[in-house]
Amino acid sequence: MSPAQNRYDETSTVERKQRPTGSRSDSMARPPHRRRLDSAIDEYLSEVRANRSVRAAEHLRRLLDDFNQSCTKVYLHAIARRDLVEYMALLRERGLADRTIFNRLSSRLTFPRSFGIDGVLARRDLPRYVDKIVDAYSATEISQLLQAGEDRSRAAFGFFLATGCREQEVAHMAWSDVDFEQKIVQITAKPQWSWRPKDCEERFLPVPGWLVDVLKRLQKNDGHSSLIFPNQLGQPEGHSCRS
Repeated sequence: MSPAQNRYDETSTVERKQRPTGSRSDSMARPPHRRRLDSAIDEYLSEVRANRSVRAAEHLRRLLDDFNQSCTKVYLHAIARRDLVEYMALLRERGLADRTIFNRLSSRLTFPRSFGIDGVLARRDLPRYVDKIVDAYSATEISQLLQAGEDRSRAAFGFFLATGCREQEVAHMAWSDVDFEQKIVQITAKPQWSWRPKDCEERFLPVPGWLVDVLKRLQKNDGHSSLIFPNQLGQPEGHSCRS
């Protein structure tokens, strides 16, 4: 070996020793065959939690853990088309609808893509489903719903109806977001609940006068929380539509 080549090798060795490890870039650069499936899931969910929301990470955790428990593979790169096809069959055995299976697999496929692994499952492999016609409430039914129940349920139903807000937007709506004089509400991030609007977009929405009156009555009779529609613990209601 020449002296020049020897110096090059020594320098390369020093650089490798001095290079910091443990960073996200180093982790992503690690060859896929050296990454365990369970540790890859943890790494992926850590990114989701940081870049999207805790709620999204928890949802994906349930989906990925369910797949991981049904899969016999240990390493991420070993996941093959057959593993996903067998998982789809398992979901059908549980009685899940084709649309639900499609949604779960679509969410599941974003996981290997984040590590540069694509093409494991083709779109034609995913189940096909038919979008059913939505059975909408009639004007009479809406009027009856707004008149029935107690103040909280009327206010919640009216809020969804008048604003078109998403479930989690309503769940995290605070009294400070309501301007009774201007008849508007604002969708704002709630860092104390680790929540932010979809696409990180805060916005203002007009509300009709009848909803303002309903909200005023609700605040007067049940406004002990900073949230408009809290759960029994005073925290955001996880399933406003079901409540």
